[in-house]
Amino acid sequence: MLRSVGALTTWPAPSLRLQDVAVLGIFLATYVGLEWASFMHEHNDLPVTPWNPGLGIAFGLMILKGAWFGLALFAGVVLAEILVLQTELAWPIVLSIGLLNELFKAKWSQNLAGGLLESFGRLFKSRLSLHVFPWKSRRTGEMVTAETFRAPENSRHLYQHFLENGMIRGIPAPDTGLLCCTSRDVQKMIEAGDPAWRDYVPAEAQPMAARRD
Repeated sequence: MLRSVGALTTWPAPSLRLQDVAVLGIFLATYVGLEWASFMHEHNDLPVTPWNPGLGIAFGLMILKGAWFGLALFAGVVLAEILVLQTELAWPIVLSIGLLNELFKAKWSQNLAGGLLESFGRLFKSRLSLHVFPWKSRRTGEMVTAETFRAPENSRHLYQHFLENGMIRGIPAPDTGLLCCTSRDVQKMIEAGDPAWRDYVPAEAQPMAARRD
């Protein structure tokens, strides 16, 4: 049912009823059970399942109950991963040189008994890997990659260990011209209506970004 507010017509915020909570609980139990029944093994870093009815149920509930039920699908995937799949697949995370540098700052590990070592131990304990996108200095023209990044002096050997064991990896940048703009620069182009932003955004992502154009 639509609700009018002045000249605007809006949809009321969805409310979570007891019945929805019950459906959510049944779905999660069913999803995890179906994952257990269908999962076979991993092959070439891909989980092999002859069928995946859990996704079909999830999409059906999203149609019946609304898009918010997508959160239930996410919860189901996480639970299945913990309880059933227990995968050995790597979990890659893409980040910038700036964020990589941020990870070495003491403020993020000052409350941990093991300090920086414990902080990175927690980060990498689930076969997670960091894939680092390069950065080019506008002032000097220097390009910094995961391989040339200079970690703090007291963490230099630790960072080298991460590189040599594939825990931190560099992402190639064939077109270094794309490094002249940051995400903030592209955002400003979009907000200003400058069509040049499309030169820096992959074609697949442009429709989503254009909604703010």
